[in-house]
Amino acid sequence: MSRRLLFPALALVLAGSMVPAVALASSPETIIRQDVTGQTVVCNGETLTVTSGTFQVVTHETGTPSAAYHLIVEGNAQGVKAVASSGATYQIPGGFWIEVNATPGASTNTETDVLNVIGQGSAPNFTVRAVVHTTLDANGNATAFIDHFTATGNCAVPPVG
Repeated sequence: MSRRLLFPALALVLAGSMVPAVALASSPETIIRQDVTGQTVVCNGETLTVTSGTFQVVTHETGTPSAAYHLIVEGNAQGVKAVASSGATYQIPGGFWIEVNATPGASTNTETDVLNVIGQGSAPNFTVRAVVHTTLDANGNATAFIDHFTATGNCAVPPVG
C-alpha cells in the first residue's frame, strides 16, 4: 500500500510486538486523550483542517507466567470536526483496534481501522476500512497481509503527535 492508512496504529503494533514478554498480571488500562485541533486529513487531494475534537487511545496489557504478552490498543476520534479549503465542513468519526499476542520469540498482530469523513450538506463523504494481519515468527521472519480493504475516495491521516 503506497499511502499511509488511517491512524499511526501500525507503529503501535510493531512496538507492542517488540515489548519483552514478562510475567505480569493484568495492568490497569491506560487512557490518553489528545486534542487534534489543527491536524489535517487529506481526501482526494483536498486538505481538511481539524477545527475541534480529541483522539483517545486506550491500552490494556496482560502478561502471563509463561512469559506470553497480550496487548489491546483502541483509538477513536471524539467530536472531531474539520473544514476544507473550499469551506465545506466535515465530521470525522473513526478509530482503530489492535490486538497483539506475543510469546518469547514470536508475535501475531491484528489491526482493524475505520475512518469516516462525513461531509455536511452537499460535501462528499469518504470512508476507509481495513483489516491487517502481521506475524513475526521465532526465526524473525515477518509476514503482513491485508485481509480487507475498502475505500471511497483516497484519504490519508498524518500521524497524531
